Amino acid sequence: MVLRVWLLAVVWLFFLFGCQSASNLLHSKILHRSYNAQLSSCDLKAAKKRIVKSEVLFLRDVQLGQIAFYQKDFRNAEIYFNKAVDFYQHREKRPVLALSDYLVFDYNGEGYDKVFLHNYNALNYLLIGDLENAMVESRNSDFIQRQERVKFYKEISSYHPSKQLDQSLLNRYEVLFSHVNPAHNPYQNPFSFYLSALLYEEKGAYDEAMIDMQNALKWYPDSSIMKEKLAIYKSHKKNRKRVEIFFDIGRSPVKTQENISVKVTADASKMLYLPSFELYLSDISKIIVTDSIGNVVATSSILSDIKAIKINAFKKKLPSLLDKLISEIAKEAISYEVTKHYGTAGSFYKMLNVIYSQNNNFSWILLPERIEVISFVPKKKENYILKVIDKNGKILDRLSFCPNFTKNLKNFYHCYVVKDGKFCRVEEE
Repeated sequence: MVLRVWLLAVVWLFFLFGCQSASNLLHSKILHRSYNAQLSSCDLKAAKKRIVKSEVLFLRDVQLGQIAFYQKDFRNAEIYFNKAVDFYQHREKRPVLALSDYLVFDYNGEGYDKVFLHNYNALNYLLIGDLENAMVESRNSDFIQRQERVKFYKEISSYHPSKQLDQSLLNRYEVLFSHVNPAHNPYQNPFSFYLSALLYEEKGAYDEAMIDMQNALKWYPDSSIMKEKLAIYKSHKKNRKRVEIFFDIGRSPVKTQENISVKVTADASKMLYLPSFELYLSDISKIIVTDSIGNVVATSSILSDIKAIKINAFKKKLPSLLDKLISEIAKEAISYEVTKHYGTAGSFYKMLNVIYSQNNNFSWILLPERIEVISFVPKKKENYILKVIDKNGKILDRLSFCPNFTKNLKNFYHCYVVKDGKFCRVEEE
C-alpha cells in the first residue's frame, strides 16, 4: 500500500513541479527507501524493526528468517525461509505480463538469492537435527544453482553489444571490479555440495559424501579442509566426531545507483541512473581455533565468496544494462518533442519514462561478504577459543566455546556471525 501511495505522489508532483522533482522523489522515497535496512554491526534488533515493515515480501521473509537463524530461533527461521521459497516459486508461475508488475515495485530475488535461501534453510534444518528436510533443501539449492547458471549464461550470450555503447561509462566501474577476482565464476558456490556431503556423512553414506566433496573441491582446489574430508570419505573409515563451524563474515555488496546528467537535445538534459554496488570491504583474513594452551587447532576455509558472486554477475550483465540506459536517452529526446507538441499527453509519456528508467535497487542486505567453515576433531573436555585474525595477523576478537554433542547427530554444528572484526553475540532475546 505504501508503494502505491508514493507512486500517486510522484504523479501529482510531476504535474505540479516537473519531471526532475518527480524523479528525485521516486529515487529517494521509493526505490531507495523500500529496502535499505542495513545490518549495522550486530544490531539485529534494530534491523528487524525496519525489515518487518517492508512491503518487499521476498526480502522481508528471507531476512526475518536469517535473523531468527542467527538468534538460534530455528523454528521461526524455518517458517520464514519456507514463506520466501513459496513466494518466489509462486511468482515464477505467474503470467509473463502480470498487472502487479506495473502497480508495485516487486522483487523476486536474484538467482544467487534463491540459491542462498535454500543453503540457509538446509543449514537451519541440520542444526535442529532434521536430516531429511536438510537433504531436500540441499538438493533444491544444487538444482536452483544449476538452473540459474543456465539462465544467466543464456541471457549473457543473447546480448550483442551495440556500436553506441560508451566505453567511458564502462570505465566508471574499474574501481568496483578491482576488488574481486575477475576469474571467479558468478555461480561458484560449493556451499550446497559441502552441506550435502555433511548430510551423507551423518547417514554413513561415504561414497555419496565423497562425490559431493569432490564437486565442492572443484571450485576451491586449495581448500585443506575439503581435501582432508575427501581423504576421510575415500578411506571409508568410521569418521570420528568432528566440530563443523560456519562463519558469516562481513557484509555483501548492496545495489545502488549513480545519477549523472546527460544532454538529450541542445536545450534539454536527462538524469541517467547508472546501476552499481556499494562495497563493504572486510579486513578479516581468517578465523582460527586454539586450544587451552594456545596451539592452533584449525583455520577457516572459504565456502562461498558472495562479494565476487554478486560483482562478477553484475560485471557480465553491465554492457547490456548500459546499452538499455543509452536507449533511454533516445526515448527522452522523443518525449521532449512529444511534450513540446502535444502538451499533457506528452507529459504523461515523459512521466512513465521517468518511473521505468529507474534501476531495481532491492538487495538481500543481510547476506555476508563470504561464508567460511572450520572443521576439526576435538579433544574431550577441552575448551577452545575462536579468534578473528586481520590481514596483518592481528587478533581482532576472541570467543571461547566448548562443543556440546547431541545424541541425534554425529558431529557438532554451529554458525557464528562476524561483523566489523567482532563476533556478534546475537542469541535470541
